[in-house]
Amino acid sequence: MSDDEVSITPYRDGPLVVRGPVVLRDQEGNEIATGRSPIALCRCGKSRIRPFCDGSHATVRFRAPSECEHGRQPRPHDAEPTPGRSAAVSTTVALGILEFSSPEEEWIEYGPPGERTRVLFHDYAAIYAVPGLYERAFYDGLGMCSSRVVCGLYANALWTLGRPAADERVLDLGAGNGIGGEELRRGVGVGEVVGIDLEPAAEHAAARDRPGTYAQYVTADLGEQPGVLDDVGEVSAVVACSAIGAGHIGLDLLTEIVSRAVRPGGLLAFAVADELLPEVLEELAPRVGAEELETFDYVHRRRTDDSSHHARAVCWRVDPSR
Repeated sequence: MSDDEVSITPYRDGPLVVRGPVVLRDQEGNEIATGRSPIALCRCGKSRIRPFCDGSHATVRFRAPSECEHGRQPRPHDAEPTPGRSAAVSTTVALGILEFSSPEEEWIEYGPPGERTRVLFHDYAAIYAVPGLYERAFYDGLGMCSSRVVCGLYANALWTLGRPAADERVLDLGAGNGIGGEELRRGVGVGEVVGIDLEPAAEHAAARDRPGTYAQYVTADLGEQPGVLDDVGEVSAVVACSAIGAGHIGLDLLTEIVSRAVRPGGLLAFAVADELLPEVLEELAPRVGAEELETFDYVHRRRTDDSSHHARAVCWRVDPSR
């Protein structure tokens, strides 16, 4: 795609993403400041910053194809499980109505009346132990959409570079219970996905809820066991949907992961919370020899006080030897 070419891509179950030099105007002809590139335009009608997308499509379970529809007949895609809606984790009745502590994100309460249970908000071992709880809480309840956004940037980079997804071997960093891995396999069409996560319960949950998603799943603290990467072998890309930043994977470790695992010219796609910008990107880019392919500002999820948790998704071509 040339610098002066304009393209509009309808993302499956998501926004219209506009790339290229465009001017957005209202019906009176007044220019609307975008402040970002590419531009994501709301397609579900529920965004609170229309005409721009804020990730609400994930909360309202908006469904629309990327390709052209012919009328409104049912489509096979409507019946397919998507991230947060896997057939293996349809436990709506058992989980009951979810409640969240607010304004501090301390706990999540679930279960039918008379059998309510509370778990700590970031106790992933306890959350993963309950089928469907992570999806109901974070994707349905709080509108998390980073797996779709980050994997979408990665998919677009493959298309731009002319790299067949089926030939890719991807490391899903901070794989959790497999939502990102499922998007890579089913949505992007990646040939092989390897998952890595610190939490032992995550590997069990991924195998339970999304069997067959990963060719290999490794449970390890990479900060303590970096040699695990040698066992994983070389990959064509690292994708981290929500594992980068404070309390997660730091810059030193991410640099080592890219240096040891990603082949030169491979891709790195990840999301960074707004409060860590721009320092994280400015410091990391030269370490990994980054060539920026695309960035996208969006709402990662809502917080329990109903404020928005903003983030930036990035896709780079990397070569640490540069």
